[in-house]
Amino acid sequence: MYRLIYVILVILAILLVGCAEDIPEPVTMEEFEEIFSDIPDNGGTSEPVGITDEPVDITEPEPVVNRPVISAEFIRLVFRTPSTISTSIAVHGNYLWISGFDGSGNTRRLNPANGSLITSVNYMFNGLTFVDDRLYGVGGEPEDVVDIRTIYEMDPENGSILSSLPLQFYVPGPCGLAHDGRYFWISNGAEYSKIYKVNPEDGSLVDSFDYGAGFCPAGLAHDGTNLWIAEYNPDKILKVDPNNGSIISSFDAPDEGPGGNPTGADFDDKYYLWIIINTEENRGSIYKIGG
Repeated sequence: MYRLIYVILVILAILLVGCAEDIPEPVTMEEFEEIFSDIPDNGGTSEPVGITDEPVDITEPEPVVNRPVISAEFIRLVFRTPSTISTSIAVHGNYLWISGFDGSGNTRRLNPANGSLITSVNYMFNGLTFVDDRLYGVGGEPEDVVDIRTIYEMDPENGSILSSLPLQFYVPGPCGLAHDGRYFWISNGAEYSKIYKVNPEDGSLVDSFDYGAGFCPAGLAHDGTNLWIAEYNPDKILKVDPNNGSIISSFDAPDEGPGGNPTGADFDDKYYLWIIINTEENRGSIYKIGG
């Protein structure tokens, strides 16, 4: 390579002889090599040093979402509902729905700021949850209006039923209902500690697990990674790995005295956990957990 450059420089010097009076003597090959001796050789390749064919990752990092800590330290009472046996709760934006009994089954939309009644329908569900802007329920009563083993889609404005998804497997007592972004999850209040993963396309069973003997999973919620269970006797809030049913952590539910048991759970849009506790006076105490 150096010899080729040397020859080119000599030819240029000869061509310029008649154009200038003081043309310096051309450097010798030895002098030329000494000048360029400090320039590193790239091994004879034509590719610039440091350039590779490896793709460069220009993907922007995912934004960090600071979710609230769900623990017993961050429990606060939101309000108490009118006299009714409360069974479930669902929260999304400005929507707050609860189900329960007051002589007959009903599902009520409440003002999330003060608990005042906005509207109600004459059927109830043991499990409620939101999927985006759609409200869903399972474990419905009375049986002449809704089927206990069917997941119903409802209008979040007025609670009217829009569609139904019958379960393709037997669940003795559908209780809690949650959604992980793809699948429904149902807890079983008749066979304690049983949780089912449900295909939302056809109602078929995808998977199931037991998370421990002696538990009663009344309320069910999903934070995008783990399941949260509101336990009815013992009164606990459990964080459970949905892949194997192992209990990750737990803490005591708010104490509402004798007969006060958690019956419903749901996460709002900011990942605060809401739970409803049926009290001895048959009133629903609604709590918000997170800090």
